[in-house]
Amino acid sequence: MIESFKRPYFLLVAVSNLYSIFGLLFWHWRVADIFFWFWCELVLIGIILVVLTAVWSRVDFSLPLGKLTPFFTAFGVLVILFYTTLFAGVAYMGEWRAWSRFPEFLADKEPGIAAIAVCSAIYFIATLRKPCFGSAEAKNIEKQYGRKAIPVVGIYAVFILVGILNGGRLFDEPKNHLKTMGMLLLLFKVAAEFGALDRFCDRESKQK
Repeated sequence: MIESFKRPYFLLVAVSNLYSIFGLLFWHWRVADIFFWFWCELVLIGIILVVLTAVWSRVDFSLPLGKLTPFFTAFGVLVILFYTTLFAGVAYMGEWRAWSRFPEFLADKEPGIAAIAVCSAIYFIATLRKPCFGSAEAKNIEKQYGRKAIPVVGIYAVFILVGILNGGRLFDEPKNHLKTMGMLLLLFKVAAEFGALDRFCDRESKQK
């Protein structure tokens, strides 16, 4: 699985996941924290993917949709971000109850956000410095974003299941239950990012 990552991207994945695991174990992160962290990662890699696609469409005419590729890419990214933002907002309000508490919620995450932003910049610059701005890696980079998008479907399924079991009361559970749910969501996310779920969405994997 690891060999499918380019080195700068593996740095980004490793830092983001290790930080979130540390948050769960030592900072008592729960569902809202994991959703927010997931949202931050999707925003960063989504911006990178859209910008890179815009550059590639000018130098590589073999892209599936030609010059329209950046627009369709941006649309796909925005759709995923819409649902991720919705889930993150619902989880936050369910646990913290008021937007006025957001600075408190954000307090222990600022160093981590700065770290993944730096790793994202390294990945972006390293890709642009390659021949033809790294357009040969377009398929691989799109796959990496897809691996981050897969958990959105799983998260939606978890929301429905928990809502049914608890009569719609998603976040009225004890804190230890919310932490356990957050850990399960993180495990699902990590599994997707390291390719464990590729067989369910990758056409090439299905054909093998």
